[in-house]
Amino acid sequence: MEVPTARARASVSSRGVGSAVLALLLVLLCAELASANPVRVRILEDVKRLEVRDASARSFRVRVSGGALEVDGRKVGKRHAFPTANGPYRLIGSGRSETRLRGGLVLTRGERGFELINHVALEDYVAGTLGGEMISSWAPDALRAQAVACRSFVLYQMARRTAETFDVAADVSSQRYLGMGGESDAAWAAVRATRGEVLQDAAGPVLAAFHSASGGRTASAAEVWGTPIAYLRSVEVESEDASPDTYWRAAISAENLRRALESLGVEIGAIESVEVGRRSGSGRAAEVRFRGAAGRAKVTGRQLRQAVGSNTIRSTMFDVRRVEGEGRSEGRSEGRSKDDFVFVGSGYGHGVGMSQWAAQGMALEGVGYADILFKFYPGTRLAPFLETASRVAADDKRKARPQPPVAARREAHTGSGGSAPAARK
Repeated sequence: MEVPTARARASVSSRGVGSAVLALLLVLLCAELASANPVRVRILEDVKRLEVRDASARSFRVRVSGGALEVDGRKVGKRHAFPTANGPYRLIGSGRSETRLRGGLVLTRGERGFELINHVALEDYVAGTLGGEMISSWAPDALRAQAVACRSFVLYQMARRTAETFDVAADVSSQRYLGMGGESDAAWAAVRATRGEVLQDAAGPVLAAFHSASGGRTASAAEVWGTPIAYLRSVEVESEDASPDTYWRAAISAENLRRALESLGVEIGAIESVEVGRRSGSGRAAEVRFRGAAGRAKVTGRQLRQAVGSNTIRSTMFDVRRVEGEGRSEGRSEGRSKDDFVFVGSGYGHGVGMSQWAAQGMALEGVGYADILFKFYPGTRLAPFLETASRVAADDKRKARPQPPVAARREAHTGSGGSAPAARK
């Protein structure tokens, strides 16, 4: 091998230093852009009273007073802000135990109470979301893939909700944001390793939907939301055998099915038979047919899942049969009767986008986070937030991009610790 001259070594060294300085400048610029445009997260809505404590442990008692807000007995109008400089904040009596939040808080009076919006820096938001969306002990590349997906998802929403009071909710209707309670060393390591990286297509940040487990094949956006999105198409999935939802079954009584149908406005009397009438391209139950004592009806698999409960029917990748014998059915304390129906399925969640259990399996097999993301969002690329932010600000085409009716909805995630099942939808 040829030994470089002193001048060549100096040149290489200078280029290395220059690259490091450029990388640092990019990080600083990304941080400045993110802080100038914080994520607006709706933490609470329709609240009547709340206690807020700042970093110095000073307490503020907020309550609704007529058509305005009252802070420590003083009316402050319909809007009140707690500045970022006095944070982080603690929310006491919020119905979510004690919540700790970085950034600032904005309270706005609504018709049935007030809503509380957390204005938080982008990377702080991603770190606070990872603990709500993925198990912190999972493989680093799985956590990195999730960090990029979370960041891309929220930037997609921010570009489309400028006229709204918030960008995303803190629950599973968007992404499960836990504030400082969702942070961990592993989460911050994933955030730092992917800092500023965003999945995008030609029009900007993508709708990086994800779910717990696909059941062997993801669903397309078209079959779930009725809107085709090129990078959210159905793909075959391996590596998720470790998921506890690879196989599931749920026995549901005919009476509970009747009540579920009635909640959808369908009344056909006592349920006599249930069958999957039509499947989607990925094999999910697109249409479920019922015969009752007073007639017949059909609903979509998603409607049935929502009506029965997404913790019971864990995905629409299911089949159903009528059974006889002893046992216990969902919602009943007595033994199972001939009026029970057993749903047998695979996967958990709506099935669109990245399967989190597959991401973990792939990471354990040595697949890097970028390749994990490209598997589930084909046709996208990774770009720095600086580039994405400038493109989004200048590209009016983003306003015309398709938005699924429930684009923010993920419906299921692996969660962290024992709290995950309560958050699945």
